[in-house]
Amino acid sequence: MKTSILLLSIACLIAMPLHAQTKKEQRQQKAAEEFSKTRELVESGSFRFDAIRALPSRGRSIDLSGQNLFVEISNDSARADLPFFGRGHSGVAYGTESGGIEFHGTMEGVNLTVYEDKSKINLTFSVKSGRDRYNCYYTITGNGTSTLGITSNLRSQISYDGRISAIEKED
Repeated sequence: MKTSILLLSIACLIAMPLHAQTKKEQRQQKAAEEFSKTRELVESGSFRFDAIRALPSRGRSIDLSGQNLFVEISNDSARADLPFFGRGHSGVAYGTESGGIEFHGTMEGVNLTVYEDKSKINLTFSVKSGRDRYNCYYTITGNGTSTLGITSNLRSQISYDGRISAIEKED
């Protein structure tokens, strides 16, 4: 009786690491598949970033969930409608614009870097809109979560947390 309990215990101890390793491999495989899908989406040149949280250079983060605040990348152009919380530098005409970050134009200086080992993608570009030039810096993780940093010659730096997804076709 004691021998059978001892053998059963040893068998369980041997089988547990094999089962745990299988779960780890499954997680790694799922993460690799998610990164592959995210990479395909970004490399297609057509995706949407939906902002969930604004992170001004000063002050607390601001929840943006439930609002339609976005940046759309389509081929060589970018369109954005994001709120801005921060300081305007000299030359900003108050009251003449929405106060947010809005642009629709051709992307310049596009640079896409893929880090396979870290399951991370960096995308940078700039867009000129009126007198302002917006420099956009994306850091995209394997599962589609993303941080977008925007610097401007007329405003202080701001970042947004969000997710990227495919652009939905309008009917």
